[in-house]
Amino acid sequence: MRKIVFVSFFLIFFSSCVKNGVTFEVKNQSGIQIDSVHITNGYSSVVESNIGNGKSYSIFLPFDKGIKIRGDGSYQIRIYNKTSNREMNFGYFSNGIPLAEEYEILIEKDTILFHE
Repeated sequence: MRKIVFVSFFLIFFSSCVKNGVTFEVKNQSGIQIDSVHITNGYSSVVESNIGNGKSYSIFLPFDKGIKIRGDGSYQIRIYNKTSNREMNFGYFSNGIPLAEEYEILIEKDTILFHE
């Protein structure tokens, strides 16, 4: 009986330590400075400013445990700079659970590439 209680406690403790969110590795290969990058899942969002050409940034987007996310969804990225603004949807999550823990986002001059 003690083993069952110990194993249950152990599983609950370590499952609560798991990060609930997604890490985005953003790489600017556009040839210009980017003013800001906004990434959202519709419930929470993150912003990274002043992304230099050739630079990489790691951005963590949390899935807020205070909000019960129901249904499926995708992520949205908005890229702002002096000459243009771009917006794209990508990826997928289901009932507040991300299917991928990490995405690599390559921002190029005329396109945005996503890798899980």
